[in-house]
Amino acid sequence: MIASEIIHYLKRKTHGRRAQLALKIDISKAYDRVDWGFLRSMMLKMGFSEKWTHWMMMCVMSVHYSVLVNSDTVGPIMPGRGLRQGDPLSPYLFILVSEGLSTLIKGSVARGDIHGIQICRGAPSVLHLLFADDYFLFCRANVDEVYHLMEVLDIYAKASSQEINLTKSEVFFSRNLSLPAQEDLANIMGVRHVLGTCKYLGFPSMIGRSKKSTFAFIKDRIWQRINSWKGRSLSKAGKEVMIKSVLQAIPAYVMSIFILPEAVINDIERMLNAFWWGGGSISKGICWMAWDRLACSKKDGGLGFIDFRAFNMAMVAKQGWFIMSHPQSLVSRFFKARYFPKTSFFEANLGSNPSFVWRSIWKARDVLMLGCRWSIGDGSQIKVIQEPWIRGKYDRCVPGPQQHGIYNLVVKDLLLPNVKQWNMRLIREQFDFPEAEAITYVPLVEDVVVDRLVWREEKDGQYSVCSGYHVWKSRKKPPIQENIEVNWNGLWSIIAPPRVKHLLWRICSGCLPSRVRLRQHHVPCPIMCQFCWEEEEDDWHVFFGCPETIECWRTAGLYDIIASLLLHSNDIRSLILNLCNTEDTKVAGRFAMMIELLWHNRNAFIWNNKKKEVSRLGWLAFHKWQEWWLAQNPQDGEAALPSTLSWIPPLPVGLSVMLMRVLIVTKELLIEVGVSGITWGILLKKVLLGMLVRFLSKVL
Repeated sequence: MIASEIIHYLKRKTHGRRAQLALKIDISKAYDRVDWGFLRSMMLKMGFSEKWTHWMMMCVMSVHYSVLVNSDTVGPIMPGRGLRQGDPLSPYLFILVSEGLSTLIKGSVARGDIHGIQICRGAPSVLHLLFADDYFLFCRANVDEVYHLMEVLDIYAKASSQEINLTKSEVFFSRNLSLPAQEDLANIMGVRHVLGTCKYLGFPSMIGRSKKSTFAFIKDRIWQRINSWKGRSLSKAGKEVMIKSVLQAIPAYVMSIFILPEAVINDIERMLNAFWWGGGSISKGICWMAWDRLACSKKDGGLGFIDFRAFNMAMVAKQGWFIMSHPQSLVSRFFKARYFPKTSFFEANLGSNPSFVWRSIWKARDVLMLGCRWSIGDGSQIKVIQEPWIRGKYDRCVPGPQQHGIYNLVVKDLLLPNVKQWNMRLIREQFDFPEAEAITYVPLVEDVVVDRLVWREEKDGQYSVCSGYHVWKSRKKPPIQENIEVNWNGLWSIIAPPRVKHLLWRICSGCLPSRVRLRQHHVPCPIMCQFCWEEEEDDWHVFFGCPETIECWRTAGLYDIIASLLLHSNDIRSLILNLCNTEDTKVAGRFAMMIELLWHNRNAFIWNNKKKEVSRLGWLAFHKWQEWWLAQNPQDGEAALPSTLSWIPPLPVGLSVMLMRVLIVTKELLIEVGVSGITWGILLKKVLLGMLVRFLSKVL
């Protein structure tokens, strides 16, 4: 945030005699080149004890490596310098090494050789920003300071054995310096002159006019990750895990600082929605439901995907919370001096020519206004107007307009002198009756001494992105108005595979591609049922209306359970949700498994002209659910349900070959005597079963 604000300051600095620059340093193999003697000297110089320093150096110097060369181990190789990357201790030790550079820069500043950047009057002067091996240095753009800065870097490089890669380093100048002078200073330093297009810590350092092109790299990352899974078969449950765990996490880092443009968020949502509904590729398939409906929680009929706009606001609001709750931090003093030096954060205006970081934080301030509240101590820091301190669910600020003198009051002025009690006479004189009553209802706790801002949605009073997301999302009504009165929790709590639950959700949400629904989406296809050719194929007919379907429910032993629901349900959604909410979770799981097999049987018959027998389908539904249940709960299911799956050792190679030869000869003899294919199949089953029984009896 500070780096982006400084780059914005340099970009808009077009006048003045003193030009300034920002130098981004690239260090080659920073961890591998750390000198152990320098590290030890730095720890001793900073005041660490000899014994503790010895312990740390033992952790660093006891490293050895082995290398595989043509499958042979070569080693051990004993290094003479460097820190292990991936070791949790290494980043902290490298910070101690970087403290050497920080000390050299501070010494040059104390002598007046180098001056930092001060973006406005009252703002802290920034000399350098160090994050592990990412260095950002600032000074005035003149020959003397450039030479001093390069001398400091050279001393640090020789002492710590670090190698500064000037060819990959970048420098950015303020615009009040002529281009020839910028090129001359860049040549003196030997670094590349850029126009603010570099990145620092993964963020773009400069945000230009085209926000969409600046953040286009986020869409490219999501597109690459989706394409890596294009040819792989994922169920709906697998796609849900991938979207929630992988794809939604890609823009989260950038969303923590910047409010992404509307066009970028729309493109991201379209890509994820197309991937969710597409059949293995985002260019195929019908998007049966918009993303804002999928982004509703599962209890409201959605799938719990992220609403990127609300999530982006909640993420950036955390930066605003940090500025308010840590006023002495560098970033808080930096932004307060620039944008609200004489007011509070809630009273701050957008200002003239603000940076994109401040625009984002200022916009996300609305989230904090919905959930923040002042806990009154002495009341000296709380403005009566425009501060959330009234106890209420919605209106926590005193509404305007009020009398003119009230705008300069603080809450302390409404208290009795030397007593923590409300001045009732003053309050009733200055405010209307509703506002006065709301103020007097605010409790005054003697134990609270200092005014403290709390987040009322968390027990500890600290802001969290999760609660901020729900607060901002709850301010607008969910888009699925008809699903508010429906209990969807039962559907997701049944005991069944996740892919089966997703199939039930698609049926209840009206997203199953039956022939009637495909016709509604202008897909040319026959509309009659493929099995009976008597009625149109809608959801109800596929699962409960077709004669073959009814027979499947009977053979599965579930028809008695759904018989009463068939009479009292108006549509398939109410039937499924009522059964999931009222029946036992295991029975509902068997019901859901039967639904899945009916749908797969329908698809196999339409596309491959294959279908299973009615009696076998009901039996298969029970055993598939039983096998899944035993796989999920082996310790619970062994006593109640005997396992139908067991491992049998393979037959010896010679015996297998002999059995195969016997079967081939038997088949040829039967064909010669005129046995038909069906009879041959029956005989083959009997022969195989008999041979298997005899073999197992001998083995066991």
